[in-house]
Amino acid sequence: MSIQYTTNLAGKPIVKFNCPKCRIKLTARLTEAGNVEKCGDCGTRFKVPGEDRLKAMKEAELAKEKAKTAQEAEQKRKLEETQRRKAAEEANRKDVEKRQAELAQEARVRQENQRKEELKDSTLDLSDHDWSSGAPYCYELVQTAAVTGSANWLSEFGGLINARAEEGWEFFRCEDFTYVQPGGCLGLGAGAPVSVKVVVFRKPADFRRKEIHADQSKWS
Repeated sequence: MSIQYTTNLAGKPIVKFNCPKCRIKLTARLTEAGNVEKCGDCGTRFKVPGEDRLKAMKEAELAKEKAKTAQEAEQKRKLEETQRRKAAEEANRKDVEKRQAELAQEARVRQENQRKEELKDSTLDLSDHDWSSGAPYCYELVQTAAVTGSANWLSEFGGLINARAEEGWEFFRCEDFTYVQPGGCLGLGAGAPVSVKVVVFRKPADFRRKEIHADQSKWS
């Protein structure tokens, strides 16, 4: 029996063969292989050939389905692994941010305690100072004349500090500065170095803002 395997117009596998008795050409779907059919011309009953081919086709389809299932399982595993890694990275990032925030808070507390320690003997009323803002001090610089040749320099210096203290300013430190003063009538000649002494006073910035606001309110 001559047997030919091919596909129909729909792409489905078929088997072509001859009737074992009248030799007429017959066609059947491969999925019908092994079925007992009857020839339409001579009435002879026969078994549709192609059982081995059908078995091989089913095994190939089963192997393909198993491969597809395995591929989908691998993709799912990789996706879950990626999700777990991202979740771990996100958790680690949050832990780092939390630790950084804790360290920043500890630094702020240390800085705040240091400020309080520095000002514990201050004459300023710091009871309502907002330390959580971490506001810096504001400073005022007062230039003084040279005191090395003055007999009353100590009294004059103390008077300056006390006068500024009455206005809420706390003595911070003294600084020496040197600058070159232009010479000549038009300031075009060679200059001479001039040394000045500057006294630095300070108060917390929020106190200064309250004072400025109070001054503005008086004229509004």
